[in-house]
This record gives sequence, C-alpha cells and structure tokens, in this order.
Amino acid sequence: MNFNASSTDNSINSLQNTAVQLKVLPLSEITIPSSGRNVNFNFNTAAHYTDGQTQMITNQIMLSNNENFELYVKSDENYFKKGGLQTNINSNILQIGIDGSSVNVPYPKLLKNPL
Repeated sequence: MNFNASSTDNSINSLQNTAVQLKVLPLSEITIPSSGRNVNFNFNTAAHYTDGQTQMITNQIMLSNNENFELYVKSDENYFKKGGLQTNINSNILQIGIDGSSVNVPYPKLLKNPL
C-alpha cells in the first residue's frame, strides 16, 4: 500500500510503501433448495438395471467456501428403498460431482475442492 506521509506543518512530504495483509475468517455456506426437489430413478427395463442411470440435478446442493474444503457425504441407509421397502440396490453406487466438472466420486468417499 502506498501513502503520502507529511509533517504536521506539511513542509516535508514523503511517499511511503508498506505491505498489508488482510486475514478473512473462513466463510462457508451450504444451500439446499426449499422446493424439496426429489431425485427419482425409475427402473422399467432390464437395461436400466444393467446399464444404470444418471441424472444431473443442477443446484440440488450448493456449497461455497473461501478456503479449501472436504465434503463428506453419507447415506442413512445401506440400500435404496422403493415404496418404503428396502431393495437390494446398494446405496454405495451413488456418485456425486461438481457441476461443470468431469469428476464424480462414489458417495462414501470425500469430494475435495482445492481452491
């Protein structure tokens, strides 16, 4: 930062330079839309089961942070449910990713954001 230092009677002026470091406290925000959008997969054909399905739900969860962070995602259940009944589809097949990125991470692992 440059500033001009002057004597009290302004008879002497001198340009001064000093380094300034601003420290910002960590700021984090996680937003889940209030609309309560559900993610539903319909398995109506054999191909749905053998090939799997993908849905891109943009802005489903929005996370921002001004520092590096790690996001841990956890499921309450080991298996998906249909109509309230447990299926034999393991929830660890679910992957999460960052919008605009080709990186997808299986849900029990973490997603890092290197700023």
